[in-house]
Amino acid sequence: MARDELYYEVMHVFQQELNAWKRLIVPLDVLRKVGFVSRDAYVRWKSGDLETLDDGFTVPRSRVADAALCLRTIARTYGFEQVEMQFLSWGDNRKALRISRASGLRRLLSRCYRVRRKATREQVSNMLDKAKRLADEKRKDYRLASSLEELLERQENTQRRKRYAGYTG
Repeated sequence: MARDELYYEVMHVFQQELNAWKRLIVPLDVLRKVGFVSRDAYVRWKSGDLETLDDGFTVPRSRVADAALCLRTIARTYGFEQVEMQFLSWGDNRKALRISRASGLRRLLSRCYRVRRKATREQVSNMLDKAKRLADEKRKDYRLASSLEELLERQENTQRRKRYAGYTG
């Protein structure tokens, strides 16, 4: 899954959360709906059987971090407030749970977003259109080139776009 497709998936779940009138968007809920956290591992973690969710991720931690960063970008774009959240286990013996052994990922996933104002239909539609347009452009770039000249031209255009965008990597 390319980064733009990941952005589109996260945006789609984000829209579902907004349409469900959620007042707090929790990154772990979004990751579960995208399919990055297995349901069984999440239940075991919430009951206190697993120390962290690291073993419950269905994709590498870098992809989980990318998805959390996409969610943070979307939330910041629309001015949602960040709220630190501590997860507690279920049952009578409630204890604090650790999301991940990696501190950066733990910080990213423990920050939830309070929805003070609901995004308008137009804003959500624009976000989805932008995500879809980016994914379509990426797919066009990866289709097979019919000739060596076309392939070289595409590489040159990609480098030109990166230079224009200020990409240094």
